Amino acid sequence: MKSKFIISGILGFWGIACVLVAIVMTSQTGTQHSLVTGVLSLSLFFSPLLLRPVSAVIGRFKTQAFQCNQRRNHYHIHLNPWPKTGGLTMDRLCFYWSGLMTLTSTMLEKENATVVMSSHLLNSWRISRLRQRFPGTDYHFHIVRRTVGTTEAIGLQIEVFLKEWRWFYPAAIGAIVVIRRKRIFSRQKTINASRRVSSYSKSIHKRSRSE
Repeated sequence: MKSKFIISGILGFWGIACVLVAIVMTSQTGTQHSLVTGVLSLSLFFSPLLLRPVSAVIGRFKTQAFQCNQRRNHYHIHLNPWPKTGGLTMDRLCFYWSGLMTLTSTMLEKENATVVMSSHLLNSWRISRLRQRFPGTDYHFHIVRRTVGTTEAIGLQIEVFLKEWRWFYPAAIGAIVVIRRKRIFSRQKTINASRRVSSYSKSIHKRSRSE
């Protein structure tokens, strides 16, 4: 109920802003006519819906499923905002999963890399699938459940509506997933080095005894 009032307020504010802009534009051109002002106001009011064809065009050029922002050794992975996310086919779902797994694996190969994901889409099933791909034997895998706030939910709804002309309800609970590779290889190098030192000392000891 609260979100409906907020959305109604946003639409009302946007409508008033469009009318004021139309009045200013018609007054500057000297064509102050109620019909012209009304048509211009409606055009401005519905102009954000043009974001759908724009996003469709941009989505054809930006084909990657996910994007990554780096902050020092932290790599924040998030969905590419341009491709369509609703009504996906099985092939498209596989495309998204493949893109997520590939990008995450690539980032985790970097030294001291930590991958962070935060989304309302991270439900238990998706997190379980990520765990299978990045098991606890090789990776530190941390989950923080979080509540999707009203402002965030409304922002997501408006964004999807403008870009895809559909309405959806985000999950009330999302998650933050943090993945980091364990330093298994470093420990293995230390073990191998200690073994080489031990064998070398034994060989020296044998030589000294033979001499």
